[in-house]
Amino acid sequence: KIRRVERIFKPRPIKKRSFFGWLFNRRVDENSVIELTNAIVDAGRPSAVSAARISKIHAQFHFNIYEKFSFEIAPVYLAFVRRVFSNLADTELTQEDVDDITALQKIFQIPDEAVARLNLTVGMDVYRDALKIALADAILSEKEKKALEHLGHQLDLSEETIHSLYNKALVDLIREKIEDALEDGELSPDEEADINEICKRFDLDLSYEKNTERAIRLAKKIWQLKHDPLTPIVVDIQLQRDEDCFAIFDALWLEVRRAAAMPWHPQYMVLSNTSEVALSYAPIVEDCLTEIDAGQLFITNKRLIFIGKSCATTILYSKILRIEQFREGIKVYKGTGRSPYLVSDRALPLGTLANRLLDEFVQAKKLTK
Repeated sequence: KIRRVERIFKPRPIKKRSFFGWLFNRRVDENSVIELTNAIVDAGRPSAVSAARISKIHAQFHFNIYEKFSFEIAPVYLAFVRRVFSNLADTELTQEDVDDITALQKIFQIPDEAVARLNLTVGMDVYRDALKIALADAILSEKEKKALEHLGHQLDLSEETIHSLYNKALVDLIREKIEDALEDGELSPDEEADINEICKRFDLDLSYEKNTERAIRLAKKIWQLKHDPLTPIVVDIQLQRDEDCFAIFDALWLEVRRAAAMPWHPQYMVLSNTSEVALSYAPIVEDCLTEIDAGQLFITNKRLIFIGKSCATTILYSKILRIEQFREGIKVYKGTGRSPYLVSDRALPLGTLANRLLDEFVQAKKLTK
């Protein structure tokens, strides 16, 4: 017996008739699939099931078995045919394989149009899997090309279908490469060159979706801010000696303040009989993140300078314990006083640059000790 048949076709017990089924001599429809499956298991392979046994089971049920139980039969047929087709890149479809597939169609009464549709589905799946394996190293050798050509012929796939699957596989390859490269939030020149080389190798001219383009630009910028030499910019504010400014961000300055919040809740007086009488209402007081000012944040090699509409504030790196990145901006932890939140539309570049300059400041201080 063939192991692939034993794994796909599992023996199952026949379902018993209910009382009324026995009374009116009604058969259990599901037993049609169960009995045919058991016949395949007993014979060892579909083509080995005797025609007499198939005809006897068919005669017991007055309906097309596939049409009534297509949702149960189709996955089994696909699994079997897929197992047969999976090795076709290196071998030929044998007559035994052809006989098994043909017998399976007859056993489960699968119409020709349904078989054609199922074979196309499994053929595309097998070819798609073979493409993914061949393109795993982003190189398609001559040997792999010949194997894929042979497989497409064996699966009886049209040139149009093969071309469509090939293009889709290449797009998926590039997408995976980009996702892997962007996983750490950065895109290095080497990673970008690798992606461009793959596109050139396969003559691809890809256009990315807007979200992907935006993510790529941001990831390149983040890598540059972390690793490339920084270039000072000219600003219209007074800087200290040996102080350079490297970026300006529109930002909001927020702090955690105690404030009254809605809803209001009553204050109670407890009487001796434990009844409660409402005397007045008082606000719930809690810590709230409050906008203090809006303006521009200048990031230099010595400090953070915030020029707002109502005031100007400076935070020296020597006073900063750490800078925490979050989605909307950064939180600057200070040794003393309130730790402000600086919110910006360019939150990630802001946090990346601020953390780099803070680290460089700390390292420079250590070297001078």
